[in-house]
Amino acid sequence: MNRAKLFIDNFFSYGLISILSRVIPFVFLPIITRLLPDTSDFGVFDIFQVAILLGTSFAFLGIYNPFFREYFEKDEIKYKNDVATTSFWLIFTNTCIISFLLICFHVFFANHFFNDEYHFILLISFALFISVNHDIFVLPFRIQNNRKAFLTSGLINALSQKIVAIILIFLGFSFFSLIYAMVIANIITIAYSLVKNRDFYFKGSFDKSIAKGLLKFGLPLLPITVIMWGSQSIDRMFIIKYLDLSELGVYAIGARVAQVSHLVYMAFSVGWGYFAYSTMKDKDYPILLGKIFSLSVAFITSFYFIFYLFKDIIFNILFTGDYISGVIVFPYLLIGPLMMILISILDIQTIVTKKTLFSLLINGLVFVVVIIANMILIPRFGILGAGIANVLRYFFSMLLFMIIVVKVKKLVILSHHVYWVLGIFILLFIYINIVGITLISTLSIIGYLTMVFVMYYKQMMMYFKKWKN
Repeated sequence: MNRAKLFIDNFFSYGLISILSRVIPFVFLPIITRLLPDTSDFGVFDIFQVAILLGTSFAFLGIYNPFFREYFEKDEIKYKNDVATTSFWLIFTNTCIISFLLICFHVFFANHFFNDEYHFILLISFALFISVNHDIFVLPFRIQNNRKAFLTSGLINALSQKIVAIILIFLGFSFFSLIYAMVIANIITIAYSLVKNRDFYFKGSFDKSIAKGLLKFGLPLLPITVIMWGSQSIDRMFIIKYLDLSELGVYAIGARVAQVSHLVYMAFSVGWGYFAYSTMKDKDYPILLGKIFSLSVAFITSFYFIFYLFKDIIFNILFTGDYISGVIVFPYLLIGPLMMILISILDIQTIVTKKTLFSLLINGLVFVVVIIANMILIPRFGILGAGIANVLRYFFSMLLFMIIVVKVKKLVILSHHVYWVLGIFILLFIYINIVGITLISTLSIIGYLTMVFVMYYKQMMMYFKKWKN
């Protein structure tokens, strides 16, 4: 197996897929913000998405990654089919239970969390059921490395969601247009996925021993997933507590534009699962991960600085009114998905080696730091404080993973120059976000980009030649 070719093919193929499927929301975002000038509308939609993500975390029972890993554990077709069928029924059954409980206790949840908006909980229950099934039925495209089908499903979902949203806004549904459009788009994508993979989950049998193994491996990961959800969402909760929905709407717009870096993360993560688990038995796996980590540092830091230079231009072109204020949090939210690439490379070894306790401890500590940071920074700096807390979360998480996975357990082997590049990046990151875009900061960024190019040019050309051959 040409591992360089496999990794680069997956990265660029899924990168193109992610860009094509995500460019549609970017194109439509300025249109929708002009149709919904009240920033609080996006604040409400953001809260709805946060609730769906929490429900999804519980619905998957922590077996999303174990399912992926177990699928590649053996080459026997029957075993793979049984893993797929068993995983599907575990997730589907649990999703039904959670949705049913939300319906049964919708009054309780509405009274305690949603200001007596009973219909909102019922809508969350239905949207959660659809959202989880969407994720389930799209997953086979990733497992089978079917890039064309994955691209098509992404385009169908993105395009239908925005078109339906605009139609519903004109019909007077306000922020509910965004919610209804998301649900309808997921249903359409599920239909497409069933046509393409109608028997993927139904060729095998439900195997109790496989189910036991998946749950034994997955349930300890569930707290990690929930903690990660908390780390990602706690800023929204504190913004509502200390500020208001309008400020949350501005923050949400900044986050949506910052999702340009999420395109890179999606390109990586969607192809990463197949690559990481299909090569996990290679003897030089820790060295391989180290090389990927090193190249990723060069790429993502360069990507960040390039987009940082154009942040003001981007927001002034795309938005009007209060939405332009989202630029103040953009640099802090842009870095998050990029750092997640580095964290994922290190974290994969805790799953491969089944030492998930490390991941749980790290994410637990990070969650505590995020809560404290948001409590201190948001009252003082507003949504900018939430952005700074977001940066602290990722940097602290990566630091802990590097200490445990690299230094203590030596599950990933890194070259010394990686630490120098990361150190220079962090110092320059702090500097430019304090002084802003000036002549000196711009020249500093150009100098950094030149340094990275010189350091990694030969290595990149070597892998490029391997990819061509």
